[in-house]
Amino acid sequence: MKLRELDLWFVEAGKYFGLPLEDRNAVAILTTPRPQMSPPRSRYIYYPNTLEVPEAVAVSVRGRSYKIAAEVSIETPEAEGVLFAHGHKFGGHALYVKDGKLKYVYNFLGENEQMITSVSSRAWRPSLGKFALCGEGLNVGRDGSANVTNDYPGDMPWAFTGGVIDQVIVDVSDEPYQNLELEAMAVLSRE
Repeated sequence: MKLRELDLWFVEAGKYFGLPLEDRNAVAILTTPRPQMSPPRSRYIYYPNTLEVPEAVAVSVRGRSYKIAAEVSIETPEAEGVLFAHGHKFGGHALYVKDGKLKYVYNFLGENEQMITSVSSRAWRPSLGKFALCGEGLNVGRDGSANVTNDYPGDMPWAFTGGVIDQVIVDVSDEPYQNLELEAMAVLSRE
């Protein structure tokens, strides 16, 4: 009787595309590209006052060089708040204005918050995986609910005030970094 039930289960699983069963490990799952609705681009343009863009369909800056440009009209010396935020306090990055200075923060897995203020520069440790398995995506003009950093000025949702954001452009036209060791481990784990 149980064998017949199992046969029926496999028939139904095949009928409703439930096979093959997922038997990959976490590394293989996270390093395998997911199907996309549109082909990847090298330039992404985002506008304020829109819904959050889920991470799965937003620009991916992980493992590659990138540039973020925010076209903003500053109307008062007190202008402050989030221009661009992607991810949250457990991994993400944000561009914002605080105390008259432009700041960029890259939060590595919620363990190492790395910050650049105005025209300073530094190298840092990037994240090669997703910012989060679930949760916040990409926002322009505010940071939804789980802030990338506690350094934001003002109160939640840390909206940009004192100016107008026209658009935020993210350029990822440089070649992506390839971690050949990680890719080899992923391939071998599937064998």
